[in-house]
Amino acid sequence: MSRLEKVKKTNDIKVGCDGLYIIKGRQGGLLLPQVATDNKWDRKEFLENVCYKAGLPKDAWKEDSILYRFSADIFYED
Repeated sequence: MSRLEKVKKTNDIKVGCDGLYIIKGRQGGLLLPQVATDNKWDRKEFLENVCYKAGLPKDAWKEDSILYRFSADIFYED
């Protein structure tokens, strides 16, 4: 997993390449990059679902939260 990089603009998030970590108050949630790809989510759905994972309202990413992105190497076994 790469270092966390604070998201300045949500348009910079690369769905399928970036994982997301959100923090708001004492709540936080993380989704790996492949989750969006596996579920065929667009950027907005990915953002809404990382909020859901953190137990936050689906639009919590829009204000008063801190978003980070990261990359990860995914290994698969046969």
